Amino acid sequence: MTGAWPSWPRPPIPARSRDPLATGQGRRQIGFAGERAARLWGPRLDRLADAVLAVEIELLRRGALAASLLWCPHAELAPLLDRLRRAGLASKLVDASVSPFSPAGGGAAGELGRVTYGLLIGAGALEAAAASLAADDQERAARWFGYPACCARAWAARQAAGAVDPLAAVLSPAVPSADILLAGLGLGPLRHAPCDVACPATAASMRQFLDAARDLDLGEAADWLEAMADWPVEMSVVSGVAEVKTAVFRFAYRSDPLAAPRRCSSPGRSLPEAASSGHSSVFARSPTSSRPESRPESRKSLRIEPEALGAGWEAAGFDDVFALRSRWSTAVWEQGRALRRKPGRLVHLGCGDGLLLELAGHGLATAQLVGVEPDPALAAAARDRLRPDRGRVIAEPWSEALDALLACESGESLAFFDPLLFADMAPDLRTACLDRLRRLQARLIVVASDRGLRRFGSLERLARSIGLGIEPDRPHRISSPARVVPAETGAAA
Repeated sequence: MTGAWPSWPRPPIPARSRDPLATGQGRRQIGFAGERAARLWGPRLDRLADAVLAVEIELLRRGALAASLLWCPHAELAPLLDRLRRAGLASKLVDASVSPFSPAGGGAAGELGRVTYGLLIGAGALEAAAASLAADDQERAARWFGYPACCARAWAARQAAGAVDPLAAVLSPAVPSADILLAGLGLGPLRHAPCDVACPATAASMRQFLDAARDLDLGEAADWLEAMADWPVEMSVVSGVAEVKTAVFRFAYRSDPLAAPRRCSSPGRSLPEAASSGHSSVFARSPTSSRPESRPESRKSLRIEPEALGAGWEAAGFDDVFALRSRWSTAVWEQGRALRRKPGRLVHLGCGDGLLLELAGHGLATAQLVGVEPDPALAAAARDRLRPDRGRVIAEPWSEALDALLACESGESLAFFDPLLFADMAPDLRTACLDRLRRLQARLIVVASDRGLRRFGSLERLARSIGLGIEPDRPHRISSPARVVPAETGAAA
């Protein structure tokens, strides 16, 4: 897969999204439905990433597009500039960002390895394109970057109203083509913010993209994109997070934080290769759910502000609320098989405000939800989130909380936790907690936080640091079943 990628959408991009971590972010938040889906569609998505860059360069070379914005890591900058020169394209540096996720080596060379550059590219002089981005006329800027007139006008108006998501405002309950819902991957054929899901000019631009791909002998990639447009796809936008689910993968990205919740779907006519059997969403509510039609007045009057959703993200080891919400929903997706076994009890150690339990509990009408959260404020938020007849939150120190879990009769249990919770405990306390986990006789699911991945480098090493082993061959997952194993536990890193 190439190291550079075009921005999604094409400029103009809202200021808060104008960085490499906010473009193509859906691709970095993918969770596959299973190992077979990952083996087949992981490489295909990588090839589509190569294809979208090739098509963007070709459209610029032909003059079908005046300018575009690419992001490129430092290590790939020289090869990209050479490729652009050979295509007869000019480039102009407009931004540089340092990634907090890439480990740096020593000295200046190591720091440069963490830099990602923003480059305007085009066939002619780029001063006018750069000036259009700096000006207040967003509609005119959008036309510079290939937007149809109707879409340029609509996107400028939405940005003026504070929108950051190119899609949220145009979604309706039924979307005719899945390529609209999959656009957040940044892989084409939709490359701009559309004015409507049925915009004829947008359909024409997508056709232009696919035709250019075939002209470049990228017909297989074009065929995949056309097939994906005919998949059944579901999408939700809730509390600033958009989540998109297909039968082979799901992904998430930042959306408009104050937008009204939306749910939509594209019915599709064909399932993808390697589709999961019975690809119903683990997030869907069970049709036999015993949830009452009306809630108690205290729940009706409760209003959680958008910034409070995912409360405790920093203490939990995440870089922002989006990272926490996306990680929990990805973990629930990855562990769909374990959830379909209908465990009698779902446990989350370090549950924060209870979001993971709420997500995992959808569709499991009879499962008891149990959170362990030593922080009293977060424990109170979790109690507010979970239904009293299904949820229990234990706000005790770890050893006492695990003793309380052991005292409960539960049947089969599924317990989620971040191994980093125990990594910094005194060895005696960690050993005692692991002994209680073993006696809990629950199926353990470890989930990696951003802090844990940065510190230990992988989910496997993070789990091993406290004496856990995970299932093999899970390099691309952020959650895994785990077991307590006899091993030397060295939490220091």
